[in-house]
Amino acid sequence: MAPPLRNLKCLDLSRQLPGPFCSMILADLGVDVLVVAAPNDAMGIGIPLVQRNKRSMTLNLKSAEGRKVFEHLAKDADIIIEGFRPGVTERLGIDYATMAKVNPRIVYCSISGYGQDGPYRDKVGHDINYLGYAGVLGVSGGAGNPPTLMPVQVADIGGGAFTAAVGILAALMARQHTGKGQFVDISMMDGGMAWNVFHTLMYFARGSQPPRGGTQLTGHNPCYAVYETKDGKYVTVGALEPHFWRNLCDQLGVPDFFPDQFSEGERRDEMFRVIRAKFKTRYCAASATRVNRSANCARRKSSDRAAKAKNPGRREFLLRPTGSSRRLANVPSRASRRDHRYRFADTARKRRGKQLAAADLRTLRYRRHSPL
Repeated sequence: MAPPLRNLKCLDLSRQLPGPFCSMILADLGVDVLVVAAPNDAMGIGIPLVQRNKRSMTLNLKSAEGRKVFEHLAKDADIIIEGFRPGVTERLGIDYATMAKVNPRIVYCSISGYGQDGPYRDKVGHDINYLGYAGVLGVSGGAGNPPTLMPVQVADIGGGAFTAAVGILAALMARQHTGKGQFVDISMMDGGMAWNVFHTLMYFARGSQPPRGGTQLTGHNPCYAVYETKDGKYVTVGALEPHFWRNLCDQLGVPDFFPDQFSEGERRDEMFRVIRAKFKTRYCAASATRVNRSANCARRKSSDRAAKAKNPGRREFLLRPTGSSRRLANVPSRASRRDHRYRFADTARKRRGKQLAAADLRTLRYRRHSPL
């Protein structure tokens, strides 16, 4: 079956990770993505793993010829994605207000660290900075220890790329009713705060900052923690529900712990000490997960072992495109009528903006399809 978003066209001006990851999601779903990169910008089309299913070209948007080419392409586009600092697109003359005059149906998405307005608008940053301002790092790490850096880009991918994709699709659906596009403003700091929903809710409920390492979901209780096994590996225990906790206590031979699941003070310390000792002396990682399957216990895998595991392959989450020697992560949503056809971006066919500006502009225009 043909991809669900096959009739849509996207111009992607973003670079590095958040914007290119977002356009990769759209491209995987069928959007015709044309990456527009500045000449000689090594990161202009994003990191290699997010280049698939896209076409690319270079274009000097600081020149009048380059802007003319971009406006011509925008006439037949449905989506524009950009990740410049606020104010840059206005200086270049390719901002939403300008593009909406060229194409009133355009959905224009800006991804930035702190949004297009507000006191943080002009601050610079990366994922670590956005998570710091969002309060995520404030609750990361163990009690009494410094904040722990997130090993994945929560703000870039979760708060930026996926949030942008949702916002773009919502704006496209709204266009069905209004006939007009709109501006989608994505702040990665806002997205990070949205992902911090549990601790934010606790703050509003209690009026105080949850202590680092002091909540149910940050390892404060023995029912939700990571334990080392006798082979030097680790298992994760997520026995929050009473039946899982009871099963864990029974399997470990400590049924008297069951009534004290969320106890504090010396009793909590004692339960941690005993359970740690049992995992450390009695089980290797494999046997621990088999014995405690009924207690919601799972092995902690490294990235390479996770990539080799049976489940991602069987669910076709990790795919090897035709003609490629490496596997890629699929879009993590499965639809029964979706066909996956992946290819890498053809960077070898990237055409220069100077050549494009001199070419017949009619050959550059997107083919028009039935609008969404």
